[in-house]
Amino acid sequence: MIIKSPTATLRLLSQKISLRATIIDMQKRLNYSLLLAAVIVVFSSANVSSIELDDSRIGAISQNCSSIIAQLKTVQRLDAKERVNLGVQYESVLSMLMTNLNLRLIKNNLANPTLAEQQSEFSEKRDQFKQHYIEYSQSLDTLISMDCREKPVAFYRYLEGVRERRDRVADDVKELNSMILKHKETVLAIREELAQ
Repeated sequence: MIIKSPTATLRLLSQKISLRATIIDMQKRLNYSLLLAAVIVVFSSANVSSIELDDSRIGAISQNCSSIIAQLKTVQRLDAKERVNLGVQYESVLSMLMTNLNLRLIKNNLANPTLAEQQSEFSEKRDQFKQHYIEYSQSLDTLISMDCREKPVAFYRYLEGVRERRDRVADDVKELNSMILKHKETVLAIREELAQ
C-alpha cells in the first residue's frame, strides 16, 4: 500500500492503534469467558457410570423418591443459572468480540479468512449448544415429573438418558472453550503482525 500524505499515514497508524486496542479488549473478555466456562465444565462433567439395578437399588429409588426429586430440582436450578451465564458469555464473545473484530479488520482492508471461519464455526457450535441444552432441560423436566416411587426402573432408565444429554451439553461447552482459545491464538498472531 502506498501512502501519499502525512494525513493518510496518521489515519493508518490511528486505525492500527485502534485495532490493537480492540484486540487487547477482546483478550480481556476472552480470559474472563474462559474462566467462567472452565468452572461450568468442571461442574458439568461429573460422569456417573451406568449400574445394574437389583432389588435393593430399585427399593432405594422407591424409598428415597422425594429426596431424589429434590436433588434433581437443585441440579435443574443450578444448570439453568449456569446455562444463562454461559449463553450471555458466548453471545458476548460472538457479537461483541469476534464479529466486531472481523468487521473492523474488513473496514481496514485487513480481512482474515481464518477469523471469519472461526466466527462461523463458533456461531454454529453455540447454536448446537443451545439446542442440546433445550433437549437436556426438557428431558430433565420429564424425569422430575415421573413417579419414581411407583416406576423406579423406568425412572432410572430415563435418568440414564438425561445423563447422556447432559454430557452432550458438557462436550459442547468444552468445544466452545477450545474454539475461544484457538480464536485467541489467532488474534495474538495478528496482533504480532500488526506490531511489526
